[in-house]
Amino acid sequence: MDQFRPPTSIRFTSGNTPDNWRKWEMCFRTYYTAAELSSKPGKTQVAILLHCAGQEAQDVFSNFVFTNEDDDKDDNYENVLRKFRQYCEPQRNCVFETHKFWQRGQHDGESFDQWVTDLIILLKGCEYGEHKDRHLRDKIVFGIHDGSVRERLLREAHLTLAKALHICQAAEASKAQIKDKVQTGSQHHSHQEDSQ
Repeated sequence: MDQFRPPTSIRFTSGNTPDNWRKWEMCFRTYYTAAELSSKPGKTQVAILLHCAGQEAQDVFSNFVFTNEDDDKDDNYENVLRKFRQYCEPQRNCVFETHKFWQRGQHDGESFDQWVTDLIILLKGCEYGEHKDRHLRDKIVFGIHDGSVRERLLREAHLTLAKALHICQAAEASKAQIKDKVQTGSQHHSHQEDSQ
């Protein structure tokens, strides 16, 4: 076990706590597997987890309440990790997150991929579950800046998210090619005039 370096302790009072926790938990899980902690008793696994997490985490842990049901025992490291996740993740206002998602249109000059990346991040707070692809597809149709592309999307009888993404990316790529040809052509034309 000594050859594997445990993750450094986590700070709850600085930076982005949910992000810090996600990264720390990923490091701990890697360490857990590499150091073969699963062969140790549950209480020992939890003790190693708390030792790695540091003093702040131990203070937080001391306030956790466990029911001692099978899925909520304090000698199971997965239960302990879940409690920390719940502690670190702020309570989301689902309605507000959904409002932000539906208000987010594509800005003038913003690339399609940039916009969709932002939509996917916003979508995480909406709690749409298995329907998230359908909502993202609809948002793309309603929010895309280019009206002609929107018309093309609306004409598709069985529009899937994958098809919507393909149509929009292809339209943006061809528009960029046309713009590039126009610019190249006008530069070529001005060179001809200069040489006359």
